[in-house]
Amino acid sequence: MDHTGDYPATLPVESESQHANDSTVHTSIQMRAGFLAVRDAISADADAYVNYWHYSGEEIKDLLGIDRERLGTPQDSRKRFSQMMRVPGVYQPNVIFTITLNGQVVGYTNMNRYGPDNSYVHLHTYRSSVRPLLRAAGVFSERRGSGNRGGASVGAVLIGLIGMYFDLFPLTRVVFLTRTTNHAINRALDLYMPPAETKYIVNPPGLAAPGECHIRYVRRVDVPWMRSRAEFLGGFTRHARTAV
Repeated sequence: MDHTGDYPATLPVESESQHANDSTVHTSIQMRAGFLAVRDAISADADAYVNYWHYSGEEIKDLLGIDRERLGTPQDSRKRFSQMMRVPGVYQPNVIFTITLNGQVVGYTNMNRYGPDNSYVHLHTYRSSVRPLLRAAGVFSERRGSGNRGGASVGAVLIGLIGMYFDLFPLTRVVFLTRTTNHAINRALDLYMPPAETKYIVNPPGLAAPGECHIRYVRRVDVPWMRSRAEFLGGFTRHARTAV
């Protein structure tokens, strides 16, 4: 699977409904921990993005199989973030959105685009930002491992909200590509669907190095039931003692 080819000469028309820098919310859901939303990224969100990739230790990069050369320097990441900010009406091969919980930045989602049925969605939550909010909402305990369950609930609900990509862009299918060793995100994705296939990817999209990956596909027809699944999970976390 190679993603180095040219982008289409005839570019599809993008959604022009909103201005790219106005923090427009595209999808949201109420959870036990609060109001979870995905909005347009703005310049002020770049600091959290850069901190996540460059000042949060090497563990996250190892877990995700990140290619350090692709990642580059903090300055490279800041520039990359700026270039991915949505510009309505313009075809962008890579686009990014900010995830918030109760109005606080807690992560991002981005998409690498290689055609209407071959675009790759990524979700990342900033654990250092999520944990205090979960603790304040009473869904985070100091017991060993409970923080991961709290974080997984946010990620699991977010997966069901990716219908926003179909609303904004002319897509027929999106792809989740995850390292087999990234157990947390794979458990969250398993709440929606099993992997369609598992294989070694020589040239993964985004920042990853070659490695063995699970591949999952989401089609436009899947959007309603995935949203319903997210609402169920969000409702469950509102009433459960511990987040999923």
